[in-house]
Amino acid sequence: MKLNKKNKILLLIILISFVLIYKLAISKTFYYAENLHNLNAKLDNIINQNNASKALVIKNKKLDLLLEELHYNQAIKNEQNNLLKIINENTAKLNISVVAFEEPKIIIEKNTKITHYSFTVTGEFNATLLLLNYLEKNAIFGKIEHFTTVKKNNYKENNKYIITEIILEKKTYLNPEN
Repeated sequence: MKLNKKNKILLLIILISFVLIYKLAISKTFYYAENLHNLNAKLDNIINQNNASKALVIKNKKLDLLLEELHYNQAIKNEQNNLLKIINENTAKLNISVVAFEEPKIIIEKNTKITHYSFTVTGEFNATLLLLNYLEKNAIFGKIEHFTTVKKNNYKENNKYIITEIILEKKTYLNPEN
């Protein structure tokens, strides 16, 4: 097959048209496709960063709540330790002993937190009354809500003693924002 002049011109026109088509249409399509791919990658990156930041914010809030709870529990333990320290100091002076000291019971109603401290002492009646008098005068830990005395006999040692269960109530008013 011979290539004549018309066929050569036709091939040249076809090649030039392919080059023009590529330059005018296809190259821009490839350019826009590459830009679209880059923008989608950036968008995915931004979405992942937002999800990560949201997860960090949620984790931060959870940690703040745990720290507040820890601080709150620590404050209760400090109050309880201070009360026990005062009771032990007075029981040593008055020759009575603490038999039981229970965990404080906390009730929260509206804007008021009520804490009940319950403990049991044993010893002579007058010494127990002096302890009750001291706790009533120094109302740092609240007022005496209730106390019960039970008279017991120790037949082996032939003496009598009193078991007194004391409940202190402390009211704390909370801020309305809490």
